Amino acid sequence: MQIFLWAQLVLLSIVFGDCPFLKLLWFLSYLGVRCQEKVHQESLKISQDGEDSTISCQYETTLFRSLHWYRQYLGESPTYLFQLVSKKLSKEPNLSAELDKKNRTSQLHISSIQIRDSATYFCALEAQ
Repeated sequence: MQIFLWAQLVLLSIVFGDCPFLKLLWFLSYLGVRCQEKVHQESLKISQDGEDSTISCQYETTLFRSLHWYRQYLGESPTYLFQLVSKKLSKEPNLSAELDKKNRTSQLHISSIQIRDSATYFCALEAQ
């Protein structure tokens, strides 16, 4: 077994040269480590002024750590809104988010939508 692993390391050095990141990726795939995290969101949500709106996010993971919500105004960088580890959180007067770990979903609630709320909202999963 040691000769086999040594031969694999020599082959890695030849194929990937001095790139430790590629070597690490190969080694993890060799051990059977696979990325199983996925996030699904609605592609478009249109609301009228003054309405309440909810944006849903479904996720798949084997090792949940937290879920993050971001807002990105047109032509700007994304800004961080929430980190959810459990249940519900509120930030601004009209923004709140909740997490349902059992059903692997999260909702971002925007109450009394105004034109200033026009943006792209997205969730991101942090796994262990």
